[in-house]
Amino acid sequence: MAPSYIQDLCVPVLTVSTRSALRSAARGNLVVPHTRRRVGNRAFSVAGPAAWNSLPPDIRTASTLCTFKKLLKTHLFLHSFRLLAGGIQQITAFIRRCIRQGYCNADHADITSIINTADDTLFRQILTNPNHVLAHLLPEKVNQLRPRQHDRQLIPKTTKLYSCNFVIRMLYKRSYGLYFIVHSLTVLITFLLLSYIVQVAF
Repeated sequence: MAPSYIQDLCVPVLTVSTRSALRSAARGNLVVPHTRRRVGNRAFSVAGPAAWNSLPPDIRTASTLCTFKKLLKTHLFLHSFRLLAGGIQQITAFIRRCIRQGYCNADHADITSIINTADDTLFRQILTNPNHVLAHLLPEKVNQLRPRQHDRQLIPKTTKLYSCNFVIRMLYKRSYGLYFIVHSLTVLITFLLLSYIVQVAF
């Protein structure tokens, strides 16, 4: 489907006679030309085959273009979240270093607490403001059999990608949580008070 001048830059290793017996040929890799400068690595003739070779085999062997796009989208989303997790570790180490050197207070919040607070604030705004730009992503309201922090329907997690979705992640995080604990304690205290009143009365 690509233009001919693009196809000419993507040469399978299998078609090269001197490399046809290599394992990279069996994996369906493309030939990555060698360059001496960093500028050359940015050319499509180098960056394109290198990017293709870095994809998992199940994506490269997709039967249809639609399947390839879906698998590629999932792969890129998961890859970005792995990079985010690595960035969080670096920021945490940086904050600890600043505390040791006296640039931050000893009780400075870590990056995980900061992110969780920001997530809770944003999700609360989405729930309470129907005109919020993300409000249309919320599922429909449902009747609650048990008290929860929100009245929205929980979306089933069918793939790992669903755990990366902000709205779905927050719906499960705030499904019961502290509100359910407080409610249970309230019911328990009410029951104990009623039991005490009954004992005193009789």
